[in-house]
Amino acid sequence: MIGDIYEVDEDRLRLLDEYHGIPPGSLTGGHFRRVQGLAFPFSGAGREVDAWIWEWTGPTEGAVAIPSGDWMDAEQPRKPPTLTKLAAGCLVAAPLCIALALQSRSRDFVTALAICGLTAPCIAAFANYFGGRRRERWRPLRILMWYLLGGVGLLAMMVALSAF
Repeated sequence: MIGDIYEVDEDRLRLLDEYHGIPPGSLTGGHFRRVQGLAFPFSGAGREVDAWIWEWTGPTEGAVAIPSGDWMDAEQPRKPPTLTKLAAGCLVAAPLCIALALQSRSRDFVTALAICGLTAPCIAAFANYFGGRRRERWRPLRILMWYLLGGVGLLAMMVALSAF
């Protein structure tokens, strides 16, 4: 199951129980029960934490199974990776533009390619960011591209600036 982890005080915990229909002093009520379990934060590098989890105890007839464990996949399915593909294309285009600029003899062509080489990583960064905000598929590629963007962007700037 994928969800959010929050650190809350006793008052907030009571409010969350109330929201889930659990009366004060009890761990069950309404269509939920609160149980203690282990959670693994994404940023925890394998560290596990104890967490309260609200389990659904109500009827399950007509319920949809969510194989990924992320309820957002059922509420808002992941979109095609349009912006992610744009980001990958820009990431590949940047070094190619810079390489062509270095091989060219025409000053105007060099300037145009250098500008393309410098703007492509910026466009890739925006497309990569908004691809994540749109919940596009191919999340591992977007994560890899953030690392590559840093290196390609720096390389593109250094080479483009040296071309002038």
